[in-house]
Amino acid sequence: MPKVPPILFDPLFKVNPSHMFRVLANHTRITMLQRLAAGGALCVNDFVGITGRKQEAASRHLVLLHQTNAILKVPAPDGDLRKQYYAINPKVVREGSGGRELDFGSCTVRL
Repeated sequence: MPKVPPILFDPLFKVNPSHMFRVLANHTRITMLQRLAAGGALCVNDFVGITGRKQEAASRHLVLLHQTNAILKVPAPDGDLRKQYYAINPKVVREGSGGRELDFGSCTVRL
């Protein structure tokens, strides 16, 4: 029997491509990425208004996006340590011919 080669992971992000596709296959998370890719940092409550989801659901979506290194946790602009803000990971965003793209090594997403 031939040996099946192991799945290779991007050394920069170490994200399983199948996990990445599952995370990106959700309209709410794509909406979140689009808003963050437009620039600036947003908190969970901002996403409650943007997506119409409850705070707990918005938070779970952000955790999944954070696990893929698509977004980063950043300090609150006002310095309030009680708030958690998120921003797009500058290592994955780039300007493509059709607009902003997120390059994860194993896949590229045009926003």
